[in-house]
Amino acid sequence: MKLIYFIIAITIAVGGLYFYRSINTEQSIPPFLRQFKLVEAYEDTQNRFRGLYVSDDNKIRVNIQNKISKSQAQEITNLRIMALNALFEDKVSAYPGQISKEISCNQKYKPEIEKIAQNDTEITFAKGLFTDRFTMGACVDDLLPNKGFIAWYWCSQTNTLNQVEMISPKENDKIETILSSLGCSN
Repeated sequence: MKLIYFIIAITIAVGGLYFYRSINTEQSIPPFLRQFKLVEAYEDTQNRFRGLYVSDDNKIRVNIQNKISKSQAQEITNLRIMALNALFEDKVSAYPGQISKEISCNQKYKPEIEKIAQNDTEITFAKGLFTDRFTMGACVDDLLPNKGFIAWYWCSQTNTLNQVEMISPKENDKIETILSSLGCSN
């Protein structure tokens, strides 16, 4: 009989923990994502949530890190921007010769990096072109069917660093709407 009570207690505890985590995760998800459907959660722990949301041709990847200080958030954001910029830096050709000594990328392929203040939040974002594998870094028109942005912002109320990536076909006009809805007070 004691075994049955033990099993019931464990079941209730695990169920309660799952319920608490699902409420906690739901509260940390930015409200603008409610119009999108979660199709894959890559990671869902107490310290981080990473997932892919989809609506029509629009895809949004989120990476929400909990328990992050403002200085840590700034350092992580700076490192990610530095890595993004490095993709587009001029490089010495692996086989320098008569045709080229340097590999460079046309300015039109480089992302525009900006900072804005909206919804009581400072947001750093990079707008640009994306490959069909949803990455930046290509420098050829044929490899860039999508456009989008990567945005980073820290929320003081929750001590979370949010990274939001939106990728859409080039002809889509929803990017500015989503970008304008980012922030902590939404």
